[in-house]
Amino acid sequence: MKTSTLYALMGPRGAGATTLVKMAMDMGINYVPVYTTEWLHGRSRRGALLKRMEPETFNDERFFAQTGWRGYQYGWYKEDILEAMATYRCNLILLNEAAIPTFRQLLRRNLVVIHLMADYTTLIERMGADKIPPEQIQEELKYIEENKVLDGWKQADFVIKNMGTKETAFQQLLAIMGLTRALSAEELKEQLST
Repeated sequence: MKTSTLYALMGPRGAGATTLVKMAMDMGINYVPVYTTEWLHGRSRRGALLKRMEPETFNDERFFAQTGWRGYQYGWYKEDILEAMATYRCNLILLNEAAIPTFRQLLRRNLVVIHLMADYTTLIERMGADKIPPEQIQEELKYIEENKVLDGWKQADFVIKNMGTKETAFQQLLAIMGLTRALSAEELKEQLST
């Protein structure tokens, strides 16, 4: 029997967590939803991964783990996590640093935390490409600095330095998840020949 694992992605806005989760979902990898009070534009990339709740409804719910970020609330249902773990071998979830200890208590060795790291220049470029207004980018960078979001690697099992292409970062994610294989000597020779 194969062991089920929950791979938790975390990192600052612009580090690529949403993009990598969507790429994995397109391949058929299961994603465990996050519930939030954050207002999300219907066409936003994050909007497809987060389930919006009104603050009053959110406060009445019994979440397994709950955390705040930039004035919004985020929660995870234990039932969603346990159902995913019982059904799929590989599962992805978006987390922030504050929720990790609670998840580690429940899942122990079945939780793998992956911090996505990027420098400020890359974060600014990506937020700009998403048409985030300059003043909001400044606020985001201030929040990242004040809350030591870039220090999330200290709680992580793996770090993906995501400052290149999304395809390169995605290959690293797949390797961490055990979804790649080493090439035989013959296959490698074929790949390396011109």
